[in-house]
Amino acid sequence: DAAVSKTAALFRRLQTLEGYGVMRLQHAHIASASLRFVNLSGCRALASLRLECPSLSELTLQNCREISSDAISDIGRTCQALRCLDLCGCSRLAALELSSRSLTTLRLSGCTKLQHLVLECAALEELFLRGCEGCTQEDLAAALAASPLLRRLDLTSCSKLTDLTLQHAKVSDLRLFWCGSLQRTSLTCPALRRLTLQIPAGTGDEEGASVGVARLGDVPRLAELHLADIEAMDAEDFA
Repeated sequence: DAAVSKTAALFRRLQTLEGYGVMRLQHAHIASASLRFVNLSGCRALASLRLECPSLSELTLQNCREISSDAISDIGRTCQALRCLDLCGCSRLAALELSSRSLTTLRLSGCTKLQHLVLECAALEELFLRGCEGCTQEDLAAALAASPLLRRLDLTSCSKLTDLTLQHAKVSDLRLFWCGSLQRTSLTCPALRRLTLQIPAGTGDEEGASVGVARLGDVPRLAELHLADIEAMDAEDFA
């Protein structure tokens, strides 16, 4: 654990630090004024992380399965230049409260236990929630309200979503793959250009999946509409 900290301290011009798959790494404290990219993906035992890196722009922690919300909560304060945070596959994360003025991309795909999400990221442009099975309409609405610049939203396999009401001025790309409980989607997204909706066959009510895409007239810039595996859809849903 100390080796990671010493490496960053010894090389004062170090900009990139990768420690992929360091299986015994449990705790890391990294302080560096020069570091811009840190990748500790695959460090499955990593439970606590303290960063003091004012120039850090990208942090990747894919498949750090023991990392908890406590280890992430201060990153926005201690890494004020952070633009991209990748937590894909951090399966222990049950709650995440994150505040950052600089963050533009947040990847949470594969965080299957995530049930509570609070974001204060005014610069956020991309949010990936693929496989976040506990994501609810309430958390999503609050996250969107706090992210006025959001352009891309991926809700693939968010299985708790049933009735999705989405109102956002900037979202241009929305993906709803394999949302097996989704019954109706109401969109008020004037900037939306790409919509992908796919429901696995055999889900939904007893008669099969029935999905309504309501008020598509509220997406005047829509250029791409991709529909797949939808067993029933009424023409009225396109009003």
